[in-house]
Amino acid sequence: MASGTADPTPARAAPAATSQRWILGSWQDLVFFVATPVFVVPLVALVGRRFSLDEISAFVVAFGATGHHLPGMIRAYGDRALFARFRTRFIAAPIFFLAVCLLLHLNHLDSMTVILTFWGLWHGAAQIYGFERIYDTKAEIKSDLGARLDLALTVSWFWLAVVYSPGRMTGILREFYRAGGPLVSAGAYEGFVGFWTALTGLISAAFAAHFVVGWLRGDRRSGIKLALIVSSIAFWWYAMVGINNVVLGVALFEIFHDIQYLAIVWFYNRKRVEQTADLSASVRFLFRPKVVLIFVYVGLVLAYGYFAIAPKYVDRGILRDVLLSGVAASALLHFYYDGFIWKVRDLETRKGLGLSSAGAATESRDLLGWARHGAKFALFVVPLAVLATSQLGGHGANVAPYQNFVSIFPEHAPAHFNLAVYTEKAGQPMAAIAHFERAIELVPDYAEARTNLGAVLQELGNDELALTHYRAALESNPDLGKAQNNLAWLLAASAREDLRDPGQAVVWAERAIEVSGRREPERLDTLAVAYAANARFGDAIRIAEEAIRRANRRGKKRLVAEVEARLRGFRSGTPYVDH
Repeated sequence: MASGTADPTPARAAPAATSQRWILGSWQDLVFFVATPVFVVPLVALVGRRFSLDEISAFVVAFGATGHHLPGMIRAYGDRALFARFRTRFIAAPIFFLAVCLLLHLNHLDSMTVILTFWGLWHGAAQIYGFERIYDTKAEIKSDLGARLDLALTVSWFWLAVVYSPGRMTGILREFYRAGGPLVSAGAYEGFVGFWTALTGLISAAFAAHFVVGWLRGDRRSGIKLALIVSSIAFWWYAMVGINNVVLGVALFEIFHDIQYLAIVWFYNRKRVEQTADLSASVRFLFRPKVVLIFVYVGLVLAYGYFAIAPKYVDRGILRDVLLSGVAASALLHFYYDGFIWKVRDLETRKGLGLSSAGAATESRDLLGWARHGAKFALFVVPLAVLATSQLGGHGANVAPYQNFVSIFPEHAPAHFNLAVYTEKAGQPMAAIAHFERAIELVPDYAEARTNLGAVLQELGNDELALTHYRAALESNPDLGKAQNNLAWLLAASAREDLRDPGQAVVWAERAIEVSGRREPERLDTLAVAYAANARFGDAIRIAEEAIRRANRRGKKRLVAEVEARLRGFRSGTPYVDH
């Protein structure tokens, strides 16, 4: 080629420096975003040596799932420029969501639970996708097709894990049926699983082809993003499919999700404090470069999480209704706000994340922009209204949905357990016993199934076999409060004198109350009966009176009448014996 002649080969931009491809830094990104599951699993296992699964899950759901809503609220209401842009949404949305949640709750309609479940699943996948976009932008990768394939790949694999998880799908379908949704046949479900499996395979093949073609063309690819995709999807599958206990699986992934979120919001707000003064005084104070403020930040998140468990300490009334509705509204606001305040293509968001402004766009605020936003909002309002109307029409929960679960998942022990619970409520104890026994056959250490089977047998007068199942349940799960309570009642008040053990009855009744606190009047009633069986009538009277007060607060008139009858016996020095 002659000197001075332009090289016809298009010049490629130099790859971004390795250090610039991380969000926080190499080890920080691995700990907080990419390899987090490697640390989460052993951490939960270690904590599990000290606390029960129920305690861990309750903490994660309350202080993690709800607590991590706070950082997004801080961004929405503490960033003055952002609030000015979306003022109408930030003012109207809390009022609207709280009103809708309260209206549904007061009318005992369950459609909001279904919406929260589906929106929550989308939200979990969307957060991973958001990190994918950040890493691609860091690596200066610009491909609209690639971005769409990233989203399709993440969502399809997330949902595939859900449909392959009998425990997760049973929970989703139960809420769907309870909210008035039509029954899904086993054939239709199998067809959907086959369709979604094939669709996920096609999307994965398209993703792989796009990656290989780009690599052969010499386009840059973000290895960090690929590691994030693999680790996130693999951990989600482990949590949904690899673990039999759905509660534990959800808790594990929730921890991963929360760590990612808390870290990115901290990083973002630190950057914003450095870049602009157009922030509230509280935001500028909290996100200063001081280690102690990180602990303050986490402490505030935990404090906000207390909001989720506060309703447990309010027995009844409008305050409890408002608190329960407020927890649901907080989740809705979190999902809704995160859908637009963290868009990676937004110029202000890019500045806070330290990304290039090239390719940035601002959301349209004209009539067309509002129309698009309204169309997306219809995905929330329309299903909510349809389900609520269906439930009002009398298509709520009954035994049929639980028969449906067994037909779809015949080898899933919880499906048999749930059917047994509802057949027993429907006055079919022998059918209930058959399904409890099938659940135990599938999972021999199924403590809840053994406890409920024991209760049915005890109701039928078979105290000896009931006692066997209670003890087996407590061998599998020593902290199962219901088993402790039922065992205490049997030992205190069995019609068979040879099975009574009043001293042990008090021990188990007190343990049951340690598990639940003093909120459950039924467990206080059991403790009173156990005290009376030991001729401790003064203690029995005191506890029975407390049980009556708490039962009255909760509107449990039948329980009040039963405890009052026992109380009259205690005052005359007569222990209660179940005849």
